[in-house]
Amino acid sequence: MSNTVDTSKLALIPQGAAYGLLIGLSVLFCGVILIAVKVQKAYLAEDSGKSEMFMVANRSVGRGLCASAVFSSWMWINETVLCAAMTYRYGLAVPLWWGSGLCFQIALMAALGVMAKIRVPYAHTSLEVVRMRYGRIGHLVFIVLNLVNNVFGCASMIMTGSQLIHGVSGMHYVAATILVPLGVVLYTAVGGLKATFLTDFLHTAIALILIIYFTIAVLTNSAVGGLGGLYDKVIATARDNYIPGNYEGSLLTFKSKDAIIWGLILKFGNLALVVMDTAFWQKSFATEVKATVPGYNIAALAVFGIPWGLGTVIGLATRAIHDTPIFPTYPGILTATEVSSGMVMPYTIKALIGDKGIIGFFFLLFMALTSTVSSSMIAVSSILSYDIYKTYLNPKATDKQIVGVSHLTVIIHGVFITGISIALNYGGANMTWIGYLRPIISCPGIIPMILTLFWSRQTRIAAIISPVLGFFSGLAVWLATTKYMYGTINITTTTNPYPALYAAIASFFTPALYSVVLSLYKPYKFDWRVFLRIELADQAQVQPSSDTSTLNESSEEEHAGGLKNATGSVKPVVDRQPESINNDPEQVNISEKNKAPSPPSVEISLDEIQHPFDDATLKELYRWLKIAWYMFGAIVLITFVAWPLPLYRDYIFTRSFFAGWVVVGIVWQFAAFGAVVIFPLYDGRQDIAIAFVTVIHQQSTKKERQRPTDLNLATMPVESQNIYDTPEFFVAYGNLPRSQHGLRAAPEWPVLEHMILNPSSSLTGPSETPLKGCRILDLGCGYGWFIRWAREKGASYIKGIDISQNMINRAKEFEAEINHQTRNATEVTFEIQDLETIDLSPQREQEPYDIVYSSLAFHYIEDIVRLFREIHRCLKKSSGHEPRGRLIFSVEHPIVTAPIHPGPDFKVIRDAGEDRMVWPLNSYRSEGLRLSSWLGSEGVRKYHRTVETYVTALLENGFVLTGLKDWCLSEEDAAEVRE
Repeated sequence: MSNTVDTSKLALIPQGAAYGLLIGLSVLFCGVILIAVKVQKAYLAEDSGKSEMFMVANRSVGRGLCASAVFSSWMWINETVLCAAMTYRYGLAVPLWWGSGLCFQIALMAALGVMAKIRVPYAHTSLEVVRMRYGRIGHLVFIVLNLVNNVFGCASMIMTGSQLIHGVSGMHYVAATILVPLGVVLYTAVGGLKATFLTDFLHTAIALILIIYFTIAVLTNSAVGGLGGLYDKVIATARDNYIPGNYEGSLLTFKSKDAIIWGLILKFGNLALVVMDTAFWQKSFATEVKATVPGYNIAALAVFGIPWGLGTVIGLATRAIHDTPIFPTYPGILTATEVSSGMVMPYTIKALIGDKGIIGFFFLLFMALTSTVSSSMIAVSSILSYDIYKTYLNPKATDKQIVGVSHLTVIIHGVFITGISIALNYGGANMTWIGYLRPIISCPGIIPMILTLFWSRQTRIAAIISPVLGFFSGLAVWLATTKYMYGTINITTTTNPYPALYAAIASFFTPALYSVVLSLYKPYKFDWRVFLRIELADQAQVQPSSDTSTLNESSEEEHAGGLKNATGSVKPVVDRQPESINNDPEQVNISEKNKAPSPPSVEISLDEIQHPFDDATLKELYRWLKIAWYMFGAIVLITFVAWPLPLYRDYIFTRSFFAGWVVVGIVWQFAAFGAVVIFPLYDGRQDIAIAFVTVIHQQSTKKERQRPTDLNLATMPVESQNIYDTPEFFVAYGNLPRSQHGLRAAPEWPVLEHMILNPSSSLTGPSETPLKGCRILDLGCGYGWFIRWAREKGASYIKGIDISQNMINRAKEFEAEINHQTRNATEVTFEIQDLETIDLSPQREQEPYDIVYSSLAFHYIEDIVRLFREIHRCLKKSSGHEPRGRLIFSVEHPIVTAPIHPGPDFKVIRDAGEDRMVWPLNSYRSEGLRLSSWLGSEGVRKYHRTVETYVTALLENGFVLTGLKDWCLSEEDAAEVRE
């Protein structure tokens, strides 16, 4: 264990405090993500129990959260701790080379992500793409490459963290290695990818605050003396801090051979960690179409500031104070092992900030480690569940089974990487050695992976063999060069930069040569349309196809002149009759008998395959691809050439130049905070508002109300939203055609009228005058147009119920006009009630109703099951030859309410040589609250539920289905949409 820091005489924090912090933070973040998952499921219609949500977050992540998550996943502990150590070792050139070694890979991934969306829009992992192109053997080869990259990278970070925790507190590194991944396993297994996006945001916010704090606190400490004091102290100790290979041995020069070599090795290793890490591909798959390039490039620019400011200040400040009495190792000096293990930063923080600084460092360490581990867990879980389990072990796996396996593999991966990390610790590895080894292992697959999306002529044999040959080429160069230069091969001799650099170059470039040669040996051109056969996981599920699952309704908003106006002109209706007890097995087992079998697997001809994105979306994606390449080129040219090379000369920073250099680095930290912490809050303000407002509303309006004992309800539901009593909205509603012209202006009315006047003879018996003498209840009566019609048809009693005082007043005015004009025996009453809390018990409604009617009201109700139960109680039951009561209602079509973010979401696709307009239904199965804008009012609440849910709720409450009409777009409506 020669590479482990000896803490027998030095501990910066008590072991007990370290255990408490590590366990407490794990529990805290687990609790936070459990709450977040519950909120997103309940209020944002995002269910992590679905594989599309667990793996790719429903492909709904926006720019801000994408930037924050990519930034957090890429903010590894070595960018703070090891950068400070390397700056201490080689000088201030290291942070700039480090920053440039972080950002260009993310910019490249933005371009790859957009191309992946164009080529393979429904992929879950990068390995799915490989399998579609290269078959089983190629798939297995890249599975191994990706798993090795993920496992080795993640395990090395855990090893680094455990060594730091051991060095800071004396906690045994085995205990630290076990505790670090434990909490991450829990919240990742529950929350999936969106959970890691959410916790990544918290990690990022906390970590950046600490990074900014440490930078400024160390710089302004009296022992350092600010910008000028730091510069003076470094100059004053230049003779004692002579750096071989630097210009005049100075820490303040950019001309440093070791720094540039380290920077080159870092670039190769980091490029592999991005391209060969399925986590970064998944984040690309998870983002919205227009969010990939902005999100990734925001992260690329932001991450540059982390090593620059912090590494410069901490590394040079340590040089200024490392031989003073305030330094923890005094009168001893920092050993090479302590520097390689990253102890430069915690020692300096302890010396200048004290115990509170060490606690903050522990927080920073936890944030950086857990963001890395969580990202790796989702990536490996996706590989094991999709690319191994679903592909080879259980091809017919259901969505539920896939998610279950994903949860299990998260746990297995957590245990496995813990074991690998312990093995690395016992083997004497440290973060410097890991940094040299990583490119050799991870680089061989980079170019073959990129060519998979960009070069149609890379053959299967080339893709399979070239990375394997590249790995052995790099390994041979590393070991042979080490043997040649140092005479022996061991941990110490391989922890040298030159062999590692040569090996990284070989591992990266030789696969390109092998791939081209092997592809030209036996040429073949791949058809990109094959990639379009990858389908959404949810589409592979078995869905019921009975009549009960095709209940459809349409949108009230069609009269407001908006998009939903074009979705249909007929409001289909459900006609039900209640039944007190139903023991008929034919009725009880209806859902099982009507369940559809799994659709057969059909190989679709490539000529019949159409891209799921319309021409406008594809054009937009190609525009973003061009922007991504421009950004990548600009970042490479600036950070590789235009910025560093002019500084690589015989020059030592002057006092003023040094001050400006550090100030810009600190300003960049604040800019990064704005980009990946503040901006995501702004970008996701709509989702935040939905969740926050809904939670507050439900908690503040929930009432305790004593219910009749037969209901067995102690708590009433929340109240409905009443926007009709808002003056501006009520005026706008009064301008709608249905408000001015009544039922004849309501497109759903012909179907409703037919159902009312033509009840099922098998259940109600024939009747020439179906409404004569009937008692009718109108729920959501509005202006009372239906009440007026029912009066004309001979109803004996009609009650209108609405939540709005304005609506009731207007209905009463109309009723008074009718009574004045014509004398009618029909008794009409009105009542203000909320359908969420309505009481229709027999004790309150003296006589049962023949008909309960409602049009376009139930989709505003959250607890539809309770409402159906109340309606069933007040309807007339079967008695002899008397007909049973009926419920007749229409609701807004679930296809229309499905989008989580309503808006002009029509897509144009090419089908059989013609452009067809379609409405995407990705969120159809995600039920719950939807907020929309209607008649100038924002935040109008509706509740999306599927046809299946409506029908199931009715059947479970004792209703019998007697009629159902499903809406479809008419040719007239389609023509109006196209216009």
